[in-house]
Amino acid sequence: MVKVLLSVAAVAVVAVNLVSAEVSQVHLGVSSPAANCANGIAVSFATDDDKSYPVSATAEGGSTISADSTFVTYSVSEPEYNYTYSSPYLHTALLCDLLETTKYSYTIGSEFTGSFVSLLHPGSDKDETILGVIGDPGDTSSSESTLAGQAKTFEGKHIQALVVAGDYAYANGQHLQWDNWFTEQQNLTSIYPLTGINGNHETVTSSGHLNLPPYPEDMELEAENYLAYVNRLYSPISEDAKTALRTWYSMDIGLIHIVFLDDYTGSSGTNTTVVGTEKWLADRNAQLEWVKKDLQSVDRSVTPWVIVVKHNPFYNTWSNHQCQCSSTIFEIDEADVEKCWNGTYYSGTVYLEPGCGLMAKLEDVFSANRVDVVLTGHVHAYERTTKIYKNKEDATNGVYYVTTGSGGNYEGHAGPRLDDSEIPSWSLAANNVTFGGSRVIATRESFRFLWFANDVTTAEAVPTDGFTIVANGSDIITWPQTSNSTDNSTSSDAGTVTLEPEVTSEPEIDFTESNTWTGKMSFGGRCLHYIDPTGATQNPYQSVISAIGRTLEAFDDDNIIPAFGFGDSRTRAERCFPFSRGRGCQGFDEVLKRYNEITPQIQLHGPTSFAPVIQEAIKAVKEDPGYHILVIIADGRVNQPSPTRNAIVEASKYPISIIMVGVGDGPWELMEEFDDQLPARRFDNFQFVEYNKVLKRNMKNPEAGFAMQALMEIPEQYQTIRKLGLLNY
Repeated sequence: MVKVLLSVAAVAVVAVNLVSAEVSQVHLGVSSPAANCANGIAVSFATDDDKSYPVSATAEGGSTISADSTFVTYSVSEPEYNYTYSSPYLHTALLCDLLETTKYSYTIGSEFTGSFVSLLHPGSDKDETILGVIGDPGDTSSSESTLAGQAKTFEGKHIQALVVAGDYAYANGQHLQWDNWFTEQQNLTSIYPLTGINGNHETVTSSGHLNLPPYPEDMELEAENYLAYVNRLYSPISEDAKTALRTWYSMDIGLIHIVFLDDYTGSSGTNTTVVGTEKWLADRNAQLEWVKKDLQSVDRSVTPWVIVVKHNPFYNTWSNHQCQCSSTIFEIDEADVEKCWNGTYYSGTVYLEPGCGLMAKLEDVFSANRVDVVLTGHVHAYERTTKIYKNKEDATNGVYYVTTGSGGNYEGHAGPRLDDSEIPSWSLAANNVTFGGSRVIATRESFRFLWFANDVTTAEAVPTDGFTIVANGSDIITWPQTSNSTDNSTSSDAGTVTLEPEVTSEPEIDFTESNTWTGKMSFGGRCLHYIDPTGATQNPYQSVISAIGRTLEAFDDDNIIPAFGFGDSRTRAERCFPFSRGRGCQGFDEVLKRYNEITPQIQLHGPTSFAPVIQEAIKAVKEDPGYHILVIIADGRVNQPSPTRNAIVEASKYPISIIMVGVGDGPWELMEEFDDQLPARRFDNFQFVEYNKVLKRNMKNPEAGFAMQALMEIPEQYQTIRKLGLLNY
């Protein structure tokens, strides 16, 4: 049995002292008028002494705001094991009525100095509203990568606040882990305000954190039942709400109204007998009535976008954390609504998976009040849907649902997915291979959601998936988004690419000798151009031609594809040869047919240079003005990099996008240089995609995932080409 002691001033018994500087665990929070602190930042920190600290913040070139901290401490004990934990003194000071988007330098006593940029005021469109969103982070090296990703810029801009969709530290009653977690995150959370909502690991999950010393390995730790959450993480709720463990709230940041809902309201740690009791239902109903009033009061002229952040997803196609109110998964029969809300499920455990019961009534509330997106964690994967209402795709009444529980905690990835027969068409993208985090970016014209996989290691954040909602009423699922038109769009499990122009596609195939050995690891040691005489398997070149061809054919205006090869014994690094004499191949089916006919007759040679094929594309633009996409499929070994660099720079003067698809084992260093490090170009005209890496990320539909990844920069490049006037060449 764990005994808890909470003090608002000081406690006399401290069995575990935190070894730290006088001020530690510094993290910022977001305040609001609900806490009588409009446009405010909460400065939270830990100390070993029971005294208030002065906190001051000075605006760049402006005035100073000061406040004294209030503090609490708490203790838990396991008498059976003669063990006690006492927290440090946990302080919070509120700095209110700050100027918007202003850099403030702040101090905590004389012990700590930091800085932050204040948030946009409600309704302000002075800048984009940019929020980081993560779920289930924990404290692993993967978590570290996810959180470090939130510190990166995207499009040259930082996040303004960080939202956590539950399950922060995975302490599970082992409270020293909270001290460790906030210490580890201080470099980030002392700069970017942290806000969010509790999950199961702050409420009902017990057993501790991987036997973190000094706890005995065999000690049974009780669930936290909100204890650390309400005392360590600031949210703009009243003291009465904290005492009652009613943690739901809302706030406005810039153009976004954010509603935070507690899936576990009414719970009592591991005491499962509370389900269905009067108090449990009272808390549920109180949250329901509150969120109805909150959403009905939203002024869309001030905050045009409304998102809900909660821990448990309503719609989730992984096998983890499933529950059902009725016999059909994801659906709730009318006769089962009250039963499920009151705690009777068709399948699943109510106190662990309360989301199904809440869905019975909250889904209607979200739909009726035009919630734009619901963001959740809990399932340790990434998944996004189209607009859903009652398990049906519904553009009128539906809401976008996103699971972003891929923060990286020690429990690992979600999975497996449900059987294919059980996965509805509303699931548009899913990933349980890579951890990562998300961002939302809002203007008055559009709302973007973006997910960033951790294995993209560029200096600036690069999204892996996402979608955009346009304020004029046309919802467009695509990344990246460049227009309000959904014409000429192609959908896949990996997303949707939207293009306006008529396109000329030009595939170029690498026939250099290095293809003989660069399939050692990725293609069973065979030559990358090996053609299976039975046709049972495709080589990497055949696969890429098929996958990217099916996508690009939708945009090519005449379906005449000028395909070329290079690097064989006749052309070497000096020129390229056409697959078909005359106008070109009739579609990508003929490109693949000609590849199969030509390849057995070719003698692989080299050296390798992309310059001849890029010059061929420039020549084609001069003969046939318009937008051209050059697709180079190669093994990554370039013996003559200087001519290739020069050709890429030269091509940036023309309406040409270059997609380089890397097949085989690499190396890829030069491809990454061509992608990111050629500043002399008029625009970023080169996109590198490593074929095998993309396939591993999109295991359900690898070809669709590859096509999406290969084409993801095309809309943005096309818009840049238009702005530069290159289409007028």
